[in-house]
Amino acid sequence: MRANARLWFQFYQREISNRYLGSLSGLLWVFIHPALLLLLYTFLVAGIFKARIPGLNSDQILPYVALGLWPWMCFSEGLQRGAQAVLDHAGLLGKVALPAELLVAASVAATFSLHSIGMIAATLILWLLGFPLAIGYIWALPLLLACLFGFTLGCALVAASVQVYVRDLAQVLGQGLGFVFFLTPILYTAAMLPEAVRPWLVLNPISIYCNTARDFLLLHQASFSSGHVISLVIAVLALTLGWLIFKRLARHFEDFL
Repeated sequence: MRANARLWFQFYQREISNRYLGSLSGLLWVFIHPALLLLLYTFLVAGIFKARIPGLNSDQILPYVALGLWPWMCFSEGLQRGAQAVLDHAGLLGKVALPAELLVAASVAATFSLHSIGMIAATLILWLLGFPLAIGYIWALPLLLACLFGFTLGCALVAASVQVYVRDLAQVLGQGLGFVFFLTPILYTAAMLPEAVRPWLVLNPISIYCNTARDFLLLHQASFSSGHVISLVIAVLALTLGWLIFKRLARHFEDFL
């Protein structure tokens, strides 16, 4: 167990170093890219389309988008990075016998580490700029991101194992995430949708994590609800199911790598 933990940490450090710390532009882009998307989406929603989100004032729109965008960035990039982890290390797996799931976990963890720092930093900056955020509840963000990490890792384990057999999955995954983005209440609320569509949002787990961040920091709802419990249950189920599927499919990786 300790040997696996040390091995995972080495892969984690390598992932951080190679993808982010290897160049200044790579590290800065992790923070600049979400910030630019945040400004763009907020400008489109509030500036061009003059949209009004029910229940929110004009000074709450930017924090609303930010608290939905960063969890989405953690999930989407973590899933795509994790899905490629096994194929990216195919040469290593062909030479050394090691738990391939550690590669997926290291890739997802590296992505979450930096995006989580970016989310917390963005929240603090928005608060310092005078936006109405309940900064006293910022402690809820690490708990939220931990649950989201479990859900993302479970999905990434499934994607990484299937990707070994179906190489076109990466392209399908990228297109699918673009579609799911607009099914996630990042730029709108459930109240803005037709009543017949609203119940279907429950089928999108990412919406739960986005709304949880807003409940605490934007709407000042500090009490835990059934939705928060559901987010934890979803994370545990996804992680368990992902690990079981990965271990089952990993038995034949060497025949396809």
